[in-house]
Order: sequence, then C-alpha cells, then structure tokens
Amino acid sequence: MIENSRGGKKKRSLKDGFDLKNTSNGLAFISCPKDKAGEVTVPDGVTKIEKGAFIDCTNLTSVNMPKTVTKIGSWAFYGCTSLANINIPDSVTEIGECAFSSCNLKQITIPANATDIDFASVFRHCSNLKIEIDEDNSAYCVVDDVVYSKDMTELIFCPKWKEEVKIPESVTEIGTFAFESCTSLTSINIPDGVTKIGYGAFYGCTSLANINIPEGVTEIAPWSFGGCASLTSINIPISVTKIRFGAFYGCRSLKEINIPARVTEIEGEVFACCDENLVVNYMGESMSAMQFYELVGNKNKDDGEGKE
Repeated sequence: MIENSRGGKKKRSLKDGFDLKNTSNGLAFISCPKDKAGEVTVPDGVTKIEKGAFIDCTNLTSVNMPKTVTKIGSWAFYGCTSLANINIPDSVTEIGECAFSSCNLKQITIPANATDIDFASVFRHCSNLKIEIDEDNSAYCVVDDVVYSKDMTELIFCPKWKEEVKIPESVTEIGTFAFESCTSLTSINIPDGVTKIGYGAFYGCTSLANINIPEGVTEIAPWSFGGCASLTSINIPISVTKIRFGAFYGCRSLKEINIPARVTEIEGEVFACCDENLVVNYMGESMSAMQFYELVGNKNKDDGEGKE
C-alpha cells in the first residue's frame, strides 16, 4: 500500500508491477509498466481498465482479463502493436474510444452486454482484425465479417482486409468511417434504399475505382470519399443539395464529375489535392473545380446560406 505524506493511506497499491486503485465503483487498473512483455493477466477483482492503462505497451502479445471487469476505458490498449490476443469477458458493458486502436489483434468477440461501441474508433488501424459478436447482443450483429446494427439498417464497420462487400437491401445508412482504410476494396454497390452516407465513410479506400450514390441521399458528408486516390468515376444523384468539407479530397484519379443542379451549397477543400485538370459539369457548363467552388461559394454568400 502507498502512504501519503501525513502517514495516512492512499487507496492505491502495486501488484506484479501494475498500478491499482480502490474506487467507489470497485478496483481500477491504472497502468501497466511499459516494459511488460508477452502474456499478462489482469488481477482478479479489477472492475475497470482505466483510460490509457496499457497505452504503448508495445511488447505485450496477450492480455487476460477477469470476469469482474465491466469497463474498458478510452485509449486503454492504444499502440500495443504486438497485441494479437485479448479476451473481453461477458461482464464488460462499455468500451471507450480508441481502446484497441493500432493493435495487431487477429480476432475479438464483443460480449452481449456491450451495446454502445464506436467500432471505427475503438478498432482504428487494426488492419487484420476479425470481429465476432455474441448472438445475444441486442445492438449489433455480424454478417459475412461486416458489423451491422441488429436490425440490419446500418452498416457500422467493415474490416480493413475485405476485398468485396455485398450490402444487404435492408441497409439505409452507411455509418461514420464504416469503410475507412479498406484498401483492398475496388468497387461497391450501395443499395437504392440508402439515404445517408456518414462522415468519412469511405475515407482512405485507396483502391476504390468506382462507386454509385443512390437516389435519396441529399448530402455528401465531410471526407466521405477523401483519400480515394484510385476513384475514376462517381455518380452524384439529383437528390443531393449539399457537398460538405473535403468530400473528394485527394481523389487524384478523378478526371470529370457531374454535379446536379440542385447542389447550391459546397464547403471548402471539396476537391483539394485532386487532379488540377478535373472538369466539373454543372448547370450545363463545364468548368474547373475552382470555378465551380467560386460559383457556388459566391451564391452561398449572396443568399446567406452554407452556414451551420
């Protein structure tokens, strides 16, 4: 036990080099020494893995957690680049943002009671990961390795290694960063029922050559197709009225694009780092990306539109 300067006792202790703390909600795992290597076991009785507890423990390969753990904090295992195996006990109900980002996990099972997870954040840069979900989980399910909402209306997370995805007709929304950095994906067909494509949904899909956007989508969200360096063609339906910040940033293979007449609002950096000779067809005229931006941008200023 660690004593304070007045001779009293703090509610902290060291066990096997781990920093632990008694709290009103149970025993918290505060930190792991950076030089820990191989397989480690979290002590029995721990109820929470605190924020950043294992951050950058680059020599860990496997972590075992007791059945008492209910919460895994944000950034808990961030940067554990050798971490290939971890068990998430059935007791876990909460997993914080970026908890396993930049790990080398091969497989992980989401327990039944973990129903509020930002998959794109929690498993960002986990390029080899295969996710399984307890069949009793009321919020999520997995079909053909892709994570969906339980009712199959939202596509939430696609593993980075997927080469082909068939999106079910029931899907109406592609979630935030759902396909981020799916670098093996070359094309995808989005069902007609989809009305929302989320922030950064296809960001960094560097092999994606063509894509359809269905009727019913009214807004191209920020960074939706940013970094899609191989994208040569994309259809924008007449339902679209707004193109948000950085939507086609870095789409340097895009030579020509048709913008519907209903688009009256465009935000900055939409065509930044694209081919300088990109031709934009809009309102019966062909123009450069810069001319299009100036035209629509000036209209927004005149009308007082385009502001949040």
